[in-house]
Amino acid sequence: MMDVFNLASFIRGAMDQLKHREYVKQRFGIRYPGSHDPIWVLPTRGRPEQFKASVEAVRDAGMTTRCVVIDDEESPSDPGMELELPGNFAYVRARADLTTALEAVYQAFPNAKCYGVLADDLRPQTPSFDWALEDVAGHWLLADCEGGYVSRIAPHEALPVALDGAFCWGGQLVRAVGRLTLPPGIRQGGNDDAWTHLTQKVIETQVRTEDINGHRVLVRGLRAKAVDVRVDHHNWRTGKRPKDDTDEWVRDGVPYIEHDFAELNRWKQSGAPEELARQLEAVPAVADWLRGHT
Repeated sequence: MMDVFNLASFIRGAMDQLKHREYVKQRFGIRYPGSHDPIWVLPTRGRPEQFKASVEAVRDAGMTTRCVVIDDEESPSDPGMELELPGNFAYVRARADLTTALEAVYQAFPNAKCYGVLADDLRPQTPSFDWALEDVAGHWLLADCEGGYVSRIAPHEALPVALDGAFCWGGQLVRAVGRLTLPPGIRQGGNDDAWTHLTQKVIETQVRTEDINGHRVLVRGLRAKAVDVRVDHHNWRTGKRPKDDTDEWVRDGVPYIEHDFAELNRWKQSGAPEELARQLEAVPAVADWLRGHT
């Protein structure tokens, strides 16, 4: 398994190659997208056909923010070589858990304006969904969108404590917490649950509908759901694709999901979320936001 710091070095190298691409020159002129620009990540493992369909949907939706694909080397084939990636995409092949991949992106670009996450079973429907979610997240919010999955499992909740579709963290929020994945010690499961627990349960306000940079958004605490942005989640539970081996949440014969959710529950009860909330609420920009949404 590759560690965070070695993977971060690979990511920096791969992204550095983008500066030579004509696409980047056309969008940014002589300025290469630098360390403060938004960054997205698309992790994939063992799903070359799903990955191909996801990239094609992303291209059709007009995504222009730079994105790094992290392809787990357990994949049976190399979709990065079979598929011509968009010009704003870099490709890294590495055997790494999801949390390692996300933390490596954070280590590679610690000053990014926003951090966005895609998946190989997501299919963007809204044009320029990346810019839309970056606009909603801003510096201090966790933004997600309509994906068609969470609304099925929690149809009567205005803002379920679960992320859907693609999601995007404001960079200042991530830097204040100090990491992109919560809680420390998980391999894949529980990260979105931990972040929504922190941003809309521990830091709690009433659910409100408002406009953020021209988008209709449901807001609670530091969580913002862009209801006019859609990135369909082709989850097997919704019947949009068959269940596959990756869905079994087993790696090297170990059912990691049980470990991850045990870590999540311990973290929730440890007092750590409340301590993070106190640190965030002490930030003037966050305090001003929360005062305006109580």
